[in-house]
Amino acid sequence: MLSDDPRVAAWQHRLNGLSRFAAGGCSWNRPTLDAIAAAGFTLAEVEHAQLHKAAPLARPLVIGSAVSGGPAPPRVPGGAATARA
Repeated sequence: MLSDDPRVAAWQHRLNGLSRFAAGGCSWNRPTLDAIAAAGFTLAEVEHAQLHKAAPLARPLVIGSAVSGGPAPPRVPGGAATARA
């Protein structure tokens, strides 16, 4: 998740190649919410948070849900949604 702090965001851009290599493809500089909206989803709930024990460059976090124009995935016991193929 790209930080809202311009100084942190600048470092996220500079070190993104390293983070992708060291963190299994994770991109620190991805505008996550914009990418979700660009994929055709509507953000239903969004909470901005931080991973407090992580390095400052990896702290920005969003938690929430998004919906597509299609039907919702079927629910299974326990409340988890199943993935569609």
